[in-house]
Amino acid sequence: MRVLAWLALACALAIPAASAAGPPPRPYTIDDMLSLQSVGRAAFSGDGRTLVYETQGPLTSAGRFDLEFFSIQRTGRLWVVDVAAGGPPQPLLGPAPGTGESLGALSPDGRRAIVYRLKGHTNELGVVDLASHKVRWSGRCVDLEAWFSLARWRSDHEVVVLSTTPDTPSFALNRGWQTQARTIAGWEAAEAGQVAVSVLRGGPGAASNPPWRDADLIALDVESGAVRPLARGPFIALSLSPDGAIAALTTAMEPVTIDGDSIARNDAFDRRRRLTLIDLPSGRTLRPCPHCDMVSADMTWAPDGRGLLISARPDAAKAGDWREVRYWKITASGEASLLAGDVEPGTVQTIGGTNASLRPDMGWVGGAPAVLGRRPGDSAVAWWRIDPDGPKALLSDLSPDGGRRLALIEDGFLVRTSEGVKTLSPTGVTPLASASDKVLPAPAQAGELPGAILVDRGGEVRVLTSRGADRVAAQPPAGASLLAVAAATGATLGLAKTDHGVATLMLSEPGRPARVLATLNAFLADIDITPPRKITHRTPQGAMVSSWLYLPADHKAGDDRPLIVVPYPGSDYVAPSGAAAPDARNYTTNVRAMVGAGYAVLTPSLPMAPEAEPAKTMAQAMLLAVDAALAADSGLSRTRLAVWGHSYGGYGALAAATQSPRFKVVIASSGISDLFSMWGEQGHQAFGAPEVMLHASSMFGWSETGQGRMLGPPWKHPQRYLDASPLLHADQIVAPVLLIQGDLDIGGRQSLEMFSALYRQGKSVELLYYRGEGHVVQSPGNLKDLTRRAYAFLQAALSADKVADTVPLAAPSEAARPSQ
Repeated sequence: MRVLAWLALACALAIPAASAAGPPPRPYTIDDMLSLQSVGRAAFSGDGRTLVYETQGPLTSAGRFDLEFFSIQRTGRLWVVDVAAGGPPQPLLGPAPGTGESLGALSPDGRRAIVYRLKGHTNELGVVDLASHKVRWSGRCVDLEAWFSLARWRSDHEVVVLSTTPDTPSFALNRGWQTQARTIAGWEAAEAGQVAVSVLRGGPGAASNPPWRDADLIALDVESGAVRPLARGPFIALSLSPDGAIAALTTAMEPVTIDGDSIARNDAFDRRRRLTLIDLPSGRTLRPCPHCDMVSADMTWAPDGRGLLISARPDAAKAGDWREVRYWKITASGEASLLAGDVEPGTVQTIGGTNASLRPDMGWVGGAPAVLGRRPGDSAVAWWRIDPDGPKALLSDLSPDGGRRLALIEDGFLVRTSEGVKTLSPTGVTPLASASDKVLPAPAQAGELPGAILVDRGGEVRVLTSRGADRVAAQPPAGASLLAVAAATGATLGLAKTDHGVATLMLSEPGRPARVLATLNAFLADIDITPPRKITHRTPQGAMVSSWLYLPADHKAGDDRPLIVVPYPGSDYVAPSGAAAPDARNYTTNVRAMVGAGYAVLTPSLPMAPEAEPAKTMAQAMLLAVDAALAADSGLSRTRLAVWGHSYGGYGALAAATQSPRFKVVIASSGISDLFSMWGEQGHQAFGAPEVMLHASSMFGWSETGQGRMLGPPWKHPQRYLDASPLLHADQIVAPVLLIQGDLDIGGRQSLEMFSALYRQGKSVELLYYRGEGHVVQSPGNLKDLTRRAYAFLQAALSADKVADTVPLAAPSEAARPSQ
């Protein structure tokens, strides 16, 4: 039966998506998005004979949706493949209804892997033997490893873990449901006549705010199950020295009192981050550099484990002013020394043109520290090796957005430059691959760099690892993304996707034909996937950019088809946005669903300088793209124009509506309307789980140096705040406005303020306020309701008699659901 099943799967994948004479493509619907599957982390065993990978989705199978962005984790499944024997993937952990599974780190010898099972609010750690598939569950709860490393192998037989309880407030797993549970408990207490109050303080009193929750650092013997307690404290992230002797812990300490002039949004954090070292054999605790405030949880160990590098600023600097961040070297014995005090990490880095945070980078070249940064007055950044006689530039003229480490190699690391990938090693800087060669890093665990890469030099493919391996490898299928590589055999796991979003998981081995392991999202094969049309135009500042026009398959000249603009200020789409791909989980502004409902959709490039006034020329920038689209396609309506944005895109939609009457309908989901109040927003989570969700300086940073671009607090630049706030220009809005808001969102009051402003003027406005939702509406019931109401609102405002009267929401048939 296994052979027949394997043959059936392979044959099914060989069938073309649709023949030229077949039925016309069907429209994409929100139910298609809710039915999507994706592939997560994957890894080969040390000998390359076993492969493990995880899948996620459909979202509708999550059962409960109280984990905000992480509800999808409830749908995780682990699969195992016997590479040597062949055959289809099998479930790794066996049947476990209502349990989400995920994959952690592999042991040094590659024989075992950390796995997790999420049931209810408990994410339990276990260890699986990859050969026998036997699992030992630890009974220990671990937060989700979304950003930070929380469980790592000390040896082949011992795992070091930051363990919590299911009720411990956490930045990932528990913040959503705990905010709701604690709010309800407070209401019940008040109803019973008891005290129900949350107290937050600033200034000298900030130290009395609820402290970061404690976690237990433990060592787990994976063979006996014995647990050895090591330390307890407010630990955020874990990093082990290469020799397994020391655990370096990022520790959340006292709140930061903000008094600096330049506030950068840096990892959404309001507490000082200290470094704690635990000597694992003895349990001895060291707190090196006690007055160093770490920029992030990133740290880099020397290959011999005798030292590590961090980026931090001194407490004596103005709190919140990250311009004094420098690199520090910490020895295993706890001694701290400043590295090259005149080399600073690249200035505040603009990410995607829309947000700002510091992104230091540091590594080791042989036994010498190397840091990415610049000296005062330099416009470009460079990699500097810190020698006893001072810093020496290894690789210069790098952009702040480029030059970061790509992967680790033995005694050094790789950097991608405009000339190709280069190796920084004790022998110097040498080219590894030209700009035309393909270099594919294997995905890494949270908080780590890839330790293996594929290099394709015109057909010869090799795998290089941080342990010095260099051998022939199998080339993934053309266009496939690399998910895992086996250093021992050169086997690779790749994920190839069609334009329709149908994904094929392929196992490739040197000298053998690629094998299909699974297909995902096969139901997308017959949807309308007309490629977007490139629209070239100028910005208000005169730059030439590209926007992208999406059209239904039956679109033709003379349609007078209504057009929806989906903005995101700061974006510059050299290629179509990945958020518009058919297999993207784009919940609120789903371009493909808009096209499926009969609309034309334009995603405009809206580049912005870091210090630009954000609202200025917003409508003009969008309308330049619109007019270019109208000139290129005579089937578009010149009057029926809508703008629909989410988050900062919602801000763009509201700002544009205050500047032009050409937009006949406006939809803003989780949009920002008032920069004055957004500067101080916190939301329900700051009161429901203040231990981990009180982030005042995060909002200061967003407003001042991030997307808000206010350049300082409101009392310094009141006119700039006024000019940038759509709320304070609401009298200029003439179009009907639909506002969409989740009650757990940090900026939840923004939509309420705009609703009140339009309501006060008697203007057409509707507010959809969804319970239990954060920044993005994700509950399938709420999302379907949002979809119906939004398209009804569009249709009524645009009198769109040529748009479908009802929005198709039918789920794919059972026969068309994702196969595994």
